[in-house]
Amino acid sequence: MGTLSFLFDHHITPEDLPWHGLPAIYPHIKDNLDTEGSLNETGKILPDEEWRFHEGDLKWVPGGMDGAFGHHFGGNDQKRARNIVPLIKEIARSDSQAKKIELYNVLLADDLVGYIDPLLESMRQQELDPEPYLRNFARWLAQEGTDRGPVKFAIALLGLVGIPEDVELVALLGKHEEFTLYAAVAIHSLLDDPLLHIWNLAKHVSGWGRIHLVERLAKTDHPDIQDWLIREGYKNEIMYEYLAYICATSGDLKSALAEETIDEELLNSAGELIESLIIGGPAEDIDDYDDAPVAIQRYLAHLEPMAHTLQHFLFAHLINSYLSELKEHWTQRKKQGWNLEIRNTLLQTSQRILQRPLWKELVERDLTSDDSATFYTASQAAELLDIDTWDVHWKKLLDKPLEARHWYEIMRRANEERIVEIVKTAREHLELDKIAIGPGNDLGLGEEYARNHCLDFILQGLGQYPGTGQFLVEIALLSPVTRNRNMAIRVLSLWAQEQWTLEIETLLQEAFNREPNEDVQERIRRVLDGEPLDFDDKM
Repeated sequence: MGTLSFLFDHHITPEDLPWHGLPAIYPHIKDNLDTEGSLNETGKILPDEEWRFHEGDLKWVPGGMDGAFGHHFGGNDQKRARNIVPLIKEIARSDSQAKKIELYNVLLADDLVGYIDPLLESMRQQELDPEPYLRNFARWLAQEGTDRGPVKFAIALLGLVGIPEDVELVALLGKHEEFTLYAAVAIHSLLDDPLLHIWNLAKHVSGWGRIHLVERLAKTDHPDIQDWLIREGYKNEIMYEYLAYICATSGDLKSALAEETIDEELLNSAGELIESLIIGGPAEDIDDYDDAPVAIQRYLAHLEPMAHTLQHFLFAHLINSYLSELKEHWTQRKKQGWNLEIRNTLLQTSQRILQRPLWKELVERDLTSDDSATFYTASQAAELLDIDTWDVHWKKLLDKPLEARHWYEIMRRANEERIVEIVKTAREHLELDKIAIGPGNDLGLGEEYARNHCLDFILQGLGQYPGTGQFLVEIALLSPVTRNRNMAIRVLSLWAQEQWTLEIETLLQEAFNREPNEDVQERIRRVLDGEPLDFDDKM
């Protein structure tokens, strides 16, 4: 079904078609797969970004909006669903071109996650006949849709009215993280045994799509999938903590570690899983993991003879810190099988690993590395070993002063003496006049805001040093990036008013008078009036 079929309705012109003349998403994805069948970097940029977003718009990572909304809020907008069902019914009944256009325009909002569940349930209750129109409409929309919202709906609709042969189309679209959630649900609906298809698709995505797919592998007893879960499945670009519990339990980490010997790949992946469980976050953590005592005991038994990298040192240190937590935590953990004898034994094992002279040698070596990951692992280990890394971080800052992470590391190591040199260097290297162009409502995202990001990290720690770097506060109050101005206000709120100069009060009053953002202006007023700021407020 192409544009011409719509034009058989003489009331519809090409200009009435919201997709007219625009590139479709399906061929874009199909044409941008690498030799492994995964999406290349060009393919990750959907065609509709050209007209959907404008400069300065906040953009989610692919699949981020649906992933975050689905995980943390859920969607059950019954009213939206009821409004859409009549359009679908008419398409199923008469193949109405006008209703297709109306539906497409509704779907352009790309808020399907807020009402897809009640919509599909309503459609099931209607028992709509897929033939002769509805299934073909879903296929057409999946292959010819030019906008992400309609394509998401097409995938969901195929899950309801499609046949097993439609899995190939759905899975290909699912290789883009923006559509993986919908593809996962559709594949489950289309196949009696979707497990291998879900696993195969999971290998081709690494962000929110990986999270959605691995969650659907949670009850597997397939040995190859279990092995993949504890070696690769938990790895994603969002947070390992989302999947650590699922992969440790469904992948049967405890049994994998029961082997007399394990390879280094499993040593590293098991360390990352235990690390993620201890850190915790948005999903189940170490206190939900009933196998924690046995898994950690077995892991340390392998780690002690095999540990030889700074990452291994960090694993051992985190486990040691966990085992050293206050007594009240362990009272609740007895139900998992923890007791004082097990803890003391494991503490001794982790201490033996941590006390090796090797670690300081590796830190000194790796702090000279040009590889970013190697350097920052060494920097993290150095901090735990009380090795001062100020000089190496300072050198990196001077080499690349527009990389914000260097300012972050330097400010973490600042003191009364060093802060003077830090603010002097900021004046010399950040071209502050390019920041102080006047207040606005910019989000400050992208490489063009590199200086603003650097200034953020300086301001983050400047509140500890009253009166130092006042010119940076003044610059920040003139920044078009709202975050910069908020952080400058926070600094001044931390500098006690009795330590203010008259210049600071004048500076704040002028900032208040020109501030375009009502929330920021209110914060300035509170600081001028000596009222405390709530630092939990969105800054």
